[in-house]
Amino acid sequence: MTIKDGRMLGLEHPADTWLEDEGGIPSMQSVNVLINELAARRLGFEDSGDALGKTFHQVNGDAVFLEHRVAGVVSDANFLGFFNDIKPIIFIRDPESFRLASVRISGEAIPVTLNEIEKVWMRIIPAYPIQRQFLSAVFDDVFRIFTGINAALAVFAVLALPVALIGLFGLTAFMAEQPSKEVGICKVMAASVSRIVRLLIWQFSRPVLVAILLASPLGWLAAGAYLDFFAERVGLSPVFFISAGAIALLVAALAVSFPAIRVARDNPVHALRYE
Repeated sequence: MTIKDGRMLGLEHPADTWLEDEGGIPSMQSVNVLINELAARRLGFEDSGDALGKTFHQVNGDAVFLEHRVAGVVSDANFLGFFNDIKPIIFIRDPESFRLASVRISGEAIPVTLNEIEKVWMRIIPAYPIQRQFLSAVFDDVFRIFTGINAALAVFAVLALPVALIGLFGLTAFMAEQPSKEVGICKVMAASVSRIVRLLIWQFSRPVLVAILLASPLGWLAAGAYLDFFAERVGLSPVFFISAGAIALLVAALAVSFPAIRVARDNPVHALRYE
């Protein structure tokens, strides 16, 4: 956490530590707390610094009014995972909650460092055996399902691309045999090879263009549904789909250009005789 205004809570200020009696009833009338920027705004402070020293009250299950005094404001951070929006948070220094600790360690001498951490833990809280877990492993567990989904989508895309290209080549080879008479007539009428190739590429690319127009709305809906899982998400832009469509058309044009050139360069006498 990063302090934006005020100070952190510490032992040097008795009112910073939350105290309860054996029955769980607060033994103090007021306690200093930290709040995040969103909580300050929800409390009516546009400038988070204005919240310092202000008090608000909380009612617990026994209807006891507990006064919270703002000692500091921390920057907003998402502690609840990427499925949830950032929420207003109050931080209280409660000794009963000192059972978890996050420690940043370097990549050198990890076993020795972990051993020293365990010694300190056992000196402070001997009643609770330490349970270590690398935070990177926790993050990996959280992201594993989405990593798997992305990998599966990538595999399907890699498999679909050659299948689509094979189908495109097959469609091109089939369609290239159909307009042979028309191409022969065009050549007899002095049409250039480049013009015939452009006409053939456009004719062969029309099914790809229709496929792009049909797939783009479905892709937009599917991508939006996937991104809705995340509270903080990137925005969908038509540029992505326009770029993908342009690349698909370019690939289709390159795929059909060779058969189109072959058909355009054939001797028109052969085509007309065959017809």
